[in-house]
Amino acid sequence: MFRLFCHPYPEETLYSVYARYGKIVAYPSLYGLLQELTGSKNPLHTGQLPSGLEYVIRSLPPGYDLSADDLIDQHTLLPIYEKFWPITRTHRIRAVMRRSGRVKVEAAAGLLASHVLLPRWLRFCPACAEEDQKSYGECYWHRLHQMTGVLVCPTHTIFLEESDIPARPRGGWDPFVTAQQTITAVRARVCDPEDRTHSTLLQIAGDLAWCLKGRIEHASDSGLRKQYLSRLVARGLATARHRLRHAAILRSFQQAHTSSVLKLLQCEVGPQNRNCWVMKLFHATRISAAHPIHHLLVMRWLETTVQTCLGQGQRLQESPFGEGPWPCLNPGSKHCRALRIRSITVTVTARGKICGIFLCRLCGFTYCRHGPDRSPNDRYRIGKVKSWGRYWDTLLQKAWGDNSLNLKEITNMLGVSHATMRRQVTRLGLNSRPGMVRKAPILTRSTDNRLRPQLIKVKRRLYRAMWLCIQRTCPVMGRAEVAKRHAAVKTFLYRHDRRWLVRHQPVALKRMVWAPLVNWGARDERLVSAICRCVRRLRNHVGKPRRITRHVIWKSLKDERWYLSPLIPSEKLPKTLECLRGVVETKEKFAIRRVQWAKESFIRSRAVPTRSAFMRRVGLNVETRRVQTVSAQIHSALNDLGVGVSQVAQRCKR
Repeated sequence: MFRLFCHPYPEETLYSVYARYGKIVAYPSLYGLLQELTGSKNPLHTGQLPSGLEYVIRSLPPGYDLSADDLIDQHTLLPIYEKFWPITRTHRIRAVMRRSGRVKVEAAAGLLASHVLLPRWLRFCPACAEEDQKSYGECYWHRLHQMTGVLVCPTHTIFLEESDIPARPRGGWDPFVTAQQTITAVRARVCDPEDRTHSTLLQIAGDLAWCLKGRIEHASDSGLRKQYLSRLVARGLATARHRLRHAAILRSFQQAHTSSVLKLLQCEVGPQNRNCWVMKLFHATRISAAHPIHHLLVMRWLETTVQTCLGQGQRLQESPFGEGPWPCLNPGSKHCRALRIRSITVTVTARGKICGIFLCRLCGFTYCRHGPDRSPNDRYRIGKVKSWGRYWDTLLQKAWGDNSLNLKEITNMLGVSHATMRRQVTRLGLNSRPGMVRKAPILTRSTDNRLRPQLIKVKRRLYRAMWLCIQRTCPVMGRAEVAKRHAAVKTFLYRHDRRWLVRHQPVALKRMVWAPLVNWGARDERLVSAICRCVRRLRNHVGKPRRITRHVIWKSLKDERWYLSPLIPSEKLPKTLECLRGVVETKEKFAIRRVQWAKESFIRSRAVPTRSAFMRRVGLNVETRRVQTVSAQIHSALNDLGVGVSQVAQRCKR
């Protein structure tokens, strides 16, 4: 149990709390501090998502009303990430943060695999540091300032400054440094709200600050995806069946955000393929891997806010025709344009368009129209009347039997045109009236069915000839392009002559080859260059030689180590494997290099050693010294240093 502990300041990171505690207790070694904070010899992980919180809570002295969840919610960055994660991942990461162990929570959460890299250095706001100094007598590290994508302080609208303290120590035994020891007075760089780049960075920082403090229910991935797709459909960037228009989406997104903003946020938009992070947000199986910065950029592009998408504020309308009730547009009823329809039926046509069917249960009038609605006046638009209803039919029959009304008065009363009234009179089987001009009889369904086979047979020959002519005139046009430009011909043949159409399809063009997720060739070249530099650095080391092994190279690569897995696929990184086989030292080669180093060290010091002193500096065991090549190298080095041959022979006999 701790004898005393530092009470966390508002929005203070746990790294800052541990650093202030270490300054107070002033242990002579870092090992003692880590032993007290973790209860084991394992190093303490204090990044964006620290671990070992249960042990810290159990070790607190009496009087501290804190729990592990309190530390997670008030002093870590998990509240931001969990608003965009599945609920199962949130529970799993919280459990890992409570436990003590060697598992890095950032790796378990997938943050290290993201293209949005974590900050390298701890950051601070000069204005916040001054306020903390006045309020608490010392400054500390704020958790929001350490979040990826926060480059501006949303409270003071000034840019953050980087310190020289690593945000993610590479070793487990780096000392804890307080903000009071590091932060110096610097000139604040004010953010210009008129600048488009500065304004976007300020908005992103404000959204992340809201996510950090906002108390909302968990938003599922499917819910966010549905909202994104609904807005894409409303903007014409996706079909009603949620088929994405990739080129239009990327073009619109790049017009909304400048390249400088995307570069600062590490969210550059790559080529148009399946690996583009913008398109991943609209796929059900890939949205869970998206970074919060990606969500915020897409929300800004779709002209919505994080409060709206995550449930705080006005909810997004799920219906493409707005919220009910809807008006009845029966032109002959007294309640025309009154909000009588409580529910509608939304369908998708064969061409992928949204269609809404509106039925008034009071008069039976049914109409439909295509959506989504783009203005309030669209609620009073009729696309097609599906059924006039019993009320309108009764009104037409009464008006038609009233000889005092002429045809124009009847059409005005029913709110239809003369042609519409004529069709409905024929449908109802009413007798003709004086003054009506007789026209050709309207074909009934039975008559049309008798003539339909002959008509299809004639049209089939015509459309076959047209299809073959299109292919002859445009031989380089692919199947999709032909179907798009000549949709009527393709649709008729598909419905009425499908077998012939399959046999006479245009030549299929070469399919688009998707770019691989990883450019293995470039990675192979980069790893070979990094390995060569690492080997040169190890060979030119002034001190005691270090054997060049695969593990030593992996530890020395630093930035490239995540790409150099111990299980390297030989077919994807052939140059890297060949380079490793050439530079890794065997025990024999390393022993020879140790002998050469010992010889050069004595030459530089201008000393003639004895054989025992030479062998102590070489530091080889008996088994290695008996190897023929190593023994010959030792004899040669001793001769060059001036050790007598007789002495060497005498030593070798012993």
